[in-house]
Amino acid sequence: MWFAVPTIGTLVLCAAMFYGGGTHYWGPLESDLTNQFFPWRVFIHRWFSRGIFPYWDPHIFSGYPTVESQQMLNMHPLHLLSVFLDPRVGLTVFTALNTFIACVGMLWALRRWCACSPMAAALGAGLYVFGALFAVRVMAGHITVVTALAWWPLAALSVLRMVRQIPAMSGASAWHREKNTLLAAPGYLLSNKRFRRLAAVSALSHAMVCLAGAPQYIVYLFYIDLAILAAVARRDTWAGCLASLAAVWVLALVISAPQWLPALWYLPYTGRATTSGGATGLNLGPMQNFLLELVMPFPFGDDLTYGHLHFKNVWETATYPGGAALVLSLALVVRVIAWRVVRITKKERTAASVTPLAVAAAVILLLGFYMMIGGWLPGFSGFREPLKARALIAFGFAIAAAATFDLAILRGPQWKKSLWIAVIAAALLIGYAGQYTGTQTFKELVKGFGVPMDPLAADDYRQFLANPEDAALRYYVSYVAGQLGVLVVLIVLLARHPRRWLAALFLFWIALGDPFYHHARAWVARHPWDRAGLPAPVVDYFKPLLEDSAGELPWRVVLHSGIINRTHHLEGLYEYYGYDPLMPAQGVTRMLVKGVQNADGIDKLAQRKELLQRVGARYDASHWLPGSGDAADNAPADIIVVPQATLFDVTRKVLAGTPGEQRFGADMKGFHYVVPASQGGLARSVQPSAEFGQYIDQTFPDAAEASSTGTLAPGETVALHSTGRPDEYGVRVSLKSPALVVYKGTWLPGWHIVLDGADAGPAMFANNWMPAAIVPKGDHKIVFRYRPVGFTASLAMAALGMLAILLMIMYNGRKLRS
Repeated sequence: MWFAVPTIGTLVLCAAMFYGGGTHYWGPLESDLTNQFFPWRVFIHRWFSRGIFPYWDPHIFSGYPTVESQQMLNMHPLHLLSVFLDPRVGLTVFTALNTFIACVGMLWALRRWCACSPMAAALGAGLYVFGALFAVRVMAGHITVVTALAWWPLAALSVLRMVRQIPAMSGASAWHREKNTLLAAPGYLLSNKRFRRLAAVSALSHAMVCLAGAPQYIVYLFYIDLAILAAVARRDTWAGCLASLAAVWVLALVISAPQWLPALWYLPYTGRATTSGGATGLNLGPMQNFLLELVMPFPFGDDLTYGHLHFKNVWETATYPGGAALVLSLALVVRVIAWRVVRITKKERTAASVTPLAVAAAVILLLGFYMMIGGWLPGFSGFREPLKARALIAFGFAIAAAATFDLAILRGPQWKKSLWIAVIAAALLIGYAGQYTGTQTFKELVKGFGVPMDPLAADDYRQFLANPEDAALRYYVSYVAGQLGVLVVLIVLLARHPRRWLAALFLFWIALGDPFYHHARAWVARHPWDRAGLPAPVVDYFKPLLEDSAGELPWRVVLHSGIINRTHHLEGLYEYYGYDPLMPAQGVTRMLVKGVQNADGIDKLAQRKELLQRVGARYDASHWLPGSGDAADNAPADIIVVPQATLFDVTRKVLAGTPGEQRFGADMKGFHYVVPASQGGLARSVQPSAEFGQYIDQTFPDAAEASSTGTLAPGETVALHSTGRPDEYGVRVSLKSPALVVYKGTWLPGWHIVLDGADAGPAMFANNWMPAAIVPKGDHKIVFRYRPVGFTASLAMAALGMLAILLMIMYNGRKLRS
């Protein structure tokens, strides 16, 4: 019966995502769902439906890989199962399925592996799914984060169960007697069928997190595992626990190799490699906002029904767990700290009644708070990382509330002192929030935060300053909800049997019903999917042009940033810009039109055309805005056409070297700079070897006097031809002398040249950006073909990993003897 509470609630949330029969999407009008994940799903679905696995996405950044560690989810099993559905339905099914897995996974892990009561397991699962952690990530359309978080409970709590099963190294068996050896855990794994299967499930769950495409949450899971190990492992089992955890992670990484291994080859050429990182120091600046949003549901706005008034986005700040969950978690932290102090000072092992689950939850919570304020840890840097790390706090709250419910509510009065301390602490926190319940004080609070970081909330911020009464009222309602949580816990404390069960129902309402009530609207589908596509004027203008091109496309476009990434919706429509954390290094610079998009006058317009010609863009539709129903937004765009620009360039003006860090494309004299692929490096100068320089001089002896960029000698021809794949680009040429054929797209390791049907080796690295090939004179067919480096090897690794998992689950041999 208790399992039905969060399960039915989660099914209601999932059903809300299909409101309107699958014709609507959830979240706000503009989000990562509409600008990233939905366009990518449209692209992937298009090619998968044709039986083609697309290795390259030509629609943004002049192309970039689809097998990448960040976002595409190409290798996630659940994604592959849903990718053949209509993109709108498939994306909703995928997100709903992961939400349901989060609930069932937490229920199973708490009940089966952590021995929680059904009520406690239901409490933990409901808090995890109904709280702000999932609500704001679903609302924001962060599909990769939802996918990773869905598998956290199974991954982390399986490690807790494994650690509790590791035998002491001073056991009776011969392979236990060797102290300080790492052979104990592998031996136990091989000999114990139950442990093998648990390790297999743990490895699979970790692999699913790795395949989710959210690298930060892989790092956070790793730290959660270490926190569990530090909290639960006994001194005489440390070596075995470390060996078991290492085995789980190695197996998970082997299984997920197709997601991350190819990325290692092109990661140095991305924006991630050129941005500054480093450790962050402790920063208590966001603490005030965090404390207020910790006990109240969206006091500064939810970005769905009204804009978030804080200087950060709601999904960067909100962690609302419910007042009751806050008290239960604080009580657990107080109890565990007291237990550790008594153990240290009095050397008593049973100073307080705490379970391994409680200790692990407390350590995860403390780790989350440390990471939230920017504490230094490897792989943890950047201004957003401390905010994203609050996922650990929400995860810790869910586990801590479940553990405390069992220990304090159902197992006697010995926890009352800790609960009273927690109630007082929560009351003080809510009392602190109460000083801002007045309209004027709340207005001063929000003004102190400054203008919101999200430009979509700027209008709401200005409207709030002019009329703060409505927002202050919402803050006051949130404040009352927080007070109610503390009062309910007081009722539970004072309740005696049999009224305890009635008090537990009140507790469930404030810990589960209250977050569900406030956050359920984040899942509701409310906007037509058509609003997430390209505006009708864009489609009406470009679709006939695409049909006339018969698949041979010699041009790209520059679109307004408001409809960025949406060229995926129209096959053959490619753009130079885009958005993705792994964007190519200096991606904006390569457009070479950003600085002159609003140029006026004939002279500037001519300069703009010249720049467009150099980078190969043929249409500049940057004045198109997203369709909002206004006549101005749907008016014809100011389109600049450069007919002579193509995606391919045939030239003989070639030099060995690089033009510099900030220059992409041929220089103003038409010279192309070429280095071998092995020496390529985006956004950095490269000096090729002397032998290569001589090779270029010999191949193009009269470069200075040769034809200028983009022109052909009399009698020479060039024609594009399609191979029917998005990761291959072909051109037929008839040349009277050797020439450099340049493909105006993003060079990465993995680009190869196929010359007249034979492999001609890796593409050269031209102009600090482009793939290129030296083609001899005569008639030839050149194909630029992209295949991820190491992809075949990663598939073989994944197959071996799955084979190991099957053996671990199915092997029933005799138990090893000493």
